[in-house]
Amino acid sequence: MISMNKHKFKETEIGMIPEDWKIKRLGDVSRFQYGLGESAEEAGEYVYIRITDINSDGFLDNNNLKYINKNKVTEDYILNNGDVLVARTGATYGKTYFFREDFKATYGGFLIRFLFDKRLIDNSFFFQFSRSNLYWNQANNLVTGGAQPQFNAKVISEILVPLPSIEEQSAIAKILSDLDSKIELNQQMNKTLEKIGQAIFKRWFIDFEFPDEKGRPYKSSGGEMVNSELGKIPKGWEVKSLSEVADFIRGFSYNGTEKSKIAGELVFVTLNSIYEGGGFKREFSYLSSNRLKEHHFVREGDIVIANTEQTKTGTLLGFPGLVEFPYGYTKEKGCFSHHITKVSPDSENMKYFFYYHLFINQEAAVKYHTGSVIWALDVNGWSKNEKIAVPNDYLLNVFSIFAKALFEKRLSNAKESFNLSSIRDSLLPRLMSGRIRVNAEAAR
Repeated sequence: MISMNKHKFKETEIGMIPEDWKIKRLGDVSRFQYGLGESAEEAGEYVYIRITDINSDGFLDNNNLKYINKNKVTEDYILNNGDVLVARTGATYGKTYFFREDFKATYGGFLIRFLFDKRLIDNSFFFQFSRSNLYWNQANNLVTGGAQPQFNAKVISEILVPLPSIEEQSAIAKILSDLDSKIELNQQMNKTLEKIGQAIFKRWFIDFEFPDEKGRPYKSSGGEMVNSELGKIPKGWEVKSLSEVADFIRGFSYNGTEKSKIAGELVFVTLNSIYEGGGFKREFSYLSSNRLKEHHFVREGDIVIANTEQTKTGTLLGFPGLVEFPYGYTKEKGCFSHHITKVSPDSENMKYFFYYHLFINQEAAVKYHTGSVIWALDVNGWSKNEKIAVPNDYLLNVFSIFAKALFEKRLSNAKESFNLSSIRDSLLPRLMSGRIRVNAEAAR
């Protein structure tokens, strides 16, 4: 199915490729359709895909999707399975996305859809090609626009694509997309595990239907409830302020020379490490500095929250994440920026309970925002004034064991996905240059 290439090669404008491959301009194998210039909405019949919804792997980030009403979308703007979109402006120009969702969607004006001649080029093959250096070297040379690069249809049409037979294109794409599918499956599983954790938390600590001593749901089975400043709570629980049960620690104020996206002494958790809508985003930076203090360090599994938000929509401020480290990172600690606050509950068995409480009650944090241009969280005022109903130690411990298992499974999936991504990325240049050949049987 896969073999190291013994075929003859020829020199081309994009380097050496097999003699039996062709090269075509994208403009000769595709037309281009700009997206809709409409505003995204909180509800609607179609998902409205924006540049910000596409992650660095070319998958859709489902954490904060927006929508559009169907009366604003004509049939020819509805995405079909296998469509490829490309970002045409800003820092993410050239980044592509392969649509394979089970919902109806359209796309915004800063994205362009490829309308390929399928006799000449396979959609999935092109998507994989767009991840390669053969693509990016050309894209970076062709792009225009200075501070706001414009990757428009005229520019895109000049990109040269190596074209094996359509059968070999499909075979190459299948090998790479099979790896993508496993990565995507892990991502979906992690989202499901997160939803399970939230659902159990709500059941136990908001609805008060945690198992009683006989395994029955507490409140509906007649468990004793008592009055409190938060309303009725189970007997034996206590109402405290957030600051009474956890420490809130601001991160390191760095300068530009200390931070790097590539390498450094310690992994650096920044504002970009928290998803809008909550959860930890595996977008890592690194830091090297002799100014770090002990309170600037963070460990895997620690709770961090965003204390800054530029959009002023309340979709990031106060949302928590549980810290993860990159695959292969061998140090026990990293550090975190001043746009992040570390939350350290008083006891280890309270950590996951507190994480889900912050997640589900994030809107309470947004009420404590300050600033007009950029929002900042008044952590001191919020943590002193907001109250929490704290369960007994036994219930906290039971929930901690369950939630820790969920987190460790999510972490294992994330690191497996990174390993699969590394395998895919090592195969990609060899397959796209023909140094490894794949026969058509691999596509079946």
